[in-house]
Amino acid sequence: TRGTVLREEISAVQEVTDLLTLDARHASRVAPWSQFCHGLQGLETLGALRNSAGTEPNSLFDNSTVLKALNSTNVWWLLTDGEISQGSIERFSVNISRARLHGKACVIILFGHRKPKPEDCNISVGVSLFALVPDCLFLFHDVKTHEVFVLQSKGALGSINNHQSVSQEINDWTTWSDLKTIRYSDFGNITIPEPAKLDAGEVMLQDGSKVSLAQLYRDEINGEQVRTILGNDDNLNTVMLTATARGEANLVEDWLKGQRRLPPEAINAYRVDVEKKAEHCQPYCRQAHELWVSA
Repeated sequence: TRGTVLREEISAVQEVTDLLTLDARHASRVAPWSQFCHGLQGLETLGALRNSAGTEPNSLFDNSTVLKALNSTNVWWLLTDGEISQGSIERFSVNISRARLHGKACVIILFGHRKPKPEDCNISVGVSLFALVPDCLFLFHDVKTHEVFVLQSKGALGSINNHQSVSQEINDWTTWSDLKTIRYSDFGNITIPEPAKLDAGEVMLQDGSKVSLAQLYRDEINGEQVRTILGNDDNLNTVMLTATARGEANLVEDWLKGQRRLPPEAINAYRVDVEKKAEHCQPYCRQAHELWVSA
């Protein structure tokens, strides 16, 4: 982290913490990290932060003071700008669960220069953490234009996105114009929920119920839980993304293959046609069908 990026990160922290009460600002802490965690510091040290090489988020778990602070808060923020290896991301996902942090509200901000498409940015660490946490916001901060884009949002923090859950995968079709922009001052209107109590191997679904991934892999969850997961795209994304982030994609794929027949509730479940994209596709689908029949 250096130069413009570091200045933008410091500015973002200052903008958010300026929204807090005086007591809350005094209680707030930052934990600078690079290849190593540099310990817990007060907000008054922000101006003294200097460049440091390396991007290893798992270093946060090597510092007992930082880990204790994370466990005692209701919301935490992860700011990053560097390339993170897939192996490191998988370890980070496992460490988050082991530390029982995946029940706490979390805001992830990826800082960088905007590339042609959101998917071209290194968003993997944000996607993996977003999958784990029931109340989460994943942002991209363009350090050149100062714009802040909402990549994904869900749970209580979705209120910053007009109470819309936006947890769909960021893929090759996603453009910057598809994403909403916000200001950090918008956080002044958000109510932070109490942390959810989750075991290391559990994920929370949108209705507040919990599912053990180990039991899911062994196909030991009950029919109601299966319907809850398969009948809701957000729930299915949570399970699949969490498993992928933990390096267990093959296990959840095997479980899905075992669900050979979807229950009627899942097949007929109402799904929101976001921006009427499905409706726009219907004429093309009919045309393709007619061409296929005539052939």
